[in-house]
Amino acid sequence: MQYIFKKNTLFALKNADKIIAIIIFICTTTGAWFLFSYANGHGVKFTELIQPNLLISYGAFSFFILSLIIAFFLLAFFISPIIARSLYFHILIKEKHAKIKHIKINYFLFFFLCSIAASLCAFKLIFFPFVVFIFALIEHVIVFGVNISWKKTQKTLTLFILSSLLLVISYTLLIFLSIALNFKIESTLSFNGILQALFIFIITFLLSGVGLADVHQRIKHNKNRILFYMFFSFTCVFYIATAFSNGTSEGITRQIGLGFQYRCYNHSDMVKYSIPENLTNKQTSKGKIKVFVISDSNGRVYLSRGEAYRAEYSFPATDLREIACDK
Repeated sequence: MQYIFKKNTLFALKNADKIIAIIIFICTTTGAWFLFSYANGHGVKFTELIQPNLLISYGAFSFFILSLIIAFFLLAFFISPIIARSLYFHILIKEKHAKIKHIKINYFLFFFLCSIAASLCAFKLIFFPFVVFIFALIEHVIVFGVNISWKKTQKTLTLFILSSLLLVISYTLLIFLSIALNFKIESTLSFNGILQALFIFIITFLLSGVGLADVHQRIKHNKNRILFYMFFSFTCVFYIATAFSNGTSEGITRQIGLGFQYRCYNHSDMVKYSIPENLTNKQTSKGKIKVFVISDSNGRVYLSRGEAYRAEYSFPATDLREIACDK
């Protein structure tokens, strides 16, 4: 292992210039794609956003976000076998209880119920640990009967903790994606709320299936398993980068300060640009005007009525100074 590490380190040092060139190329192309998506979706001229520094910084930020998504997917895939092993091997296989005729059915039924509970508890997270604990108790009674010895109870508590961890991974993934893709997590029975609950159900049940498939793999198949996980993760990221490129670009645009946010300026500075009144919002403090900026790049500002609208007005502004908005 140490030899391989030294070999890879020497290879990286010898080819540092090539690696840097590849990283810059990836950041530039990624930045160009997300900038184009943002410009096309918000009525901004793409040619006005093409600047070398902006492309690289925009691409680096987007590449960092996509890399984090891949890393989180890989982490979830490597943790899921540990969770699967706790129920499938340490409880169902080792105990060999007479009532357990179909072990795999019992396994998937448990996590199927946990997945349903997780999706429903997405609206009321306070009920989440209680529901999982009840399912773990039911599983304890099915497998062990009324035996409450410390050894049996310890296995059930481990199952409860690891099952909760599996659901926490699904919730955390949803939260992370909401930040990366710029959407709000709904806690009501709205259309988006139902879709997010369905996402929790699918991810939880998928991870339980991946975990069970993983524990059956032999050691010699580790390389193939890692390649499969990486392929699956890259496929998910590719789908996110295409189907949800607009949401991702909105989040990046806000984070790097390019726009897609409300900003305030002095009224005296804005008068000369003849901005339509429906695009401005006067602040409580005298002399302040609040506007929603779609983009502020290369000396031109694009404005709209809010997040849900495309750019409706643009003007050249090289000396416009932003001030703090009223809270």
